[in-house]
Amino acid sequence: MTIELIDLRAKITELTDVVLEAQQRISGKERSEIVRDVLHEWASCREREATLLRGLMEAKGISGNRRD
Repeated sequence: MTIELIDLRAKITELTDVVLEAQQRISGKERSEIVRDVLHEWASCREREATLLRGLMEAKGISGNRRD
């Protein structure tokens, strides 16, 4: 099964560009694959954090809709 990919265009800093170039040369991967992998790992961490936070809030009886 193939995961559907969504096109993303972004401006990056010169440092990021140089690091991506180095990673491309080292790994042989395309820049887009490197960026996709980095962003996916970041998103996965945020998902785990959200799950943990929700569990901790529920354990303390805290609603996620509080405004105080």
